[in-house]
Amino acid sequence: MPITQNSKRLTLRKHFRARHLEDGIRIEEEGQLPQCTRCGLFMKGANSDRHHNSVECRKFTEWRTHYFRAQCQTDALTVNFSIGGSEIEHVKQFTYLGRILDETDDDSYALQRQLARARTKWGRIASVLRRSQGVKPRAMGYFYKVVVQTILLYGSETWVVTDFLLKQLRSFHSRVARYITGRHIPSPWK
Repeated sequence: MPITQNSKRLTLRKHFRARHLEDGIRIEEEGQLPQCTRCGLFMKGANSDRHHNSVECRKFTEWRTHYFRAQCQTDALTVNFSIGGSEIEHVKQFTYLGRILDETDDDSYALQRQLARARTKWGRIASVLRRSQGVKPRAMGYFYKVVVQTILLYGSETWVVTDFLLKQLRSFHSRVARYITGRHIPSPWK
């Protein structure tokens, strides 16, 4: 198949779409062509439904979205703020109202912290309940729900929980339930 002038120009436009995302292209013989608002390709009919529904447009739209999102995050890290002439220190994590906030907006730090606090609190409550004779599982469950779950789920309304973190939460709940009911998992080595 011979390489035509039009295929060379299309290849050039695709190169600009992939490598020069913030630049424009104008070929003198064609004049200024419209740019697709989604994928960034300069061509006739760039904003038509036919082009927007093409696999290539959807693929590059997703790619450009990821690129610009990463670019915005990189730009945000280079911005320096100051108050009264003194620059504010840039930190990766800080605690606000008892919750760990991370620059990557990752909620796993907050969840891990609350899980550690809940384990500590449950250990203290369980040791007191263990020493008390005749404490029923239902009463232990009330202590767990009122005290431990309150600590564990503090701030959870805004967490984005991944499958891994959800598995950790379920594991903690299961361990406590086994302790309360006295139905421990038998050791395979006994």
